Amino acid sequence: WWMPWTMPGGDYGPGGVPNHLGSGKVGTWLRLDVTAAVEDMLRSGENQGFLINSTVNASGVHYGLATKEYWDPSKLGYIRVYFRTAS
Repeated sequence: WWMPWTMPGGDYGPGGVPNHLGSGKVGTWLRLDVTAAVEDMLRSGENQGFLINSTVNASGVHYGLATKEYWDPSKLGYIRVYFRTAS
């Protein structure tokens, strides 16, 4: 599926305000509370979604998320999302 950047949905505007929710390390679970971020999306009507990314720290170590497409199946990523209705 291809969509030119000039088409609606393929274009992009300025980035949203970044919100650092936490950090983790290999072999541990990281719990992120996104409740306030989701409430802001619902209140404002602007859903820019979430981006999970990693950075290289000062020692050159790179942490990342292994998705189902990762080459080593023993390191598949896992994201569990808990949510409840607003009522």
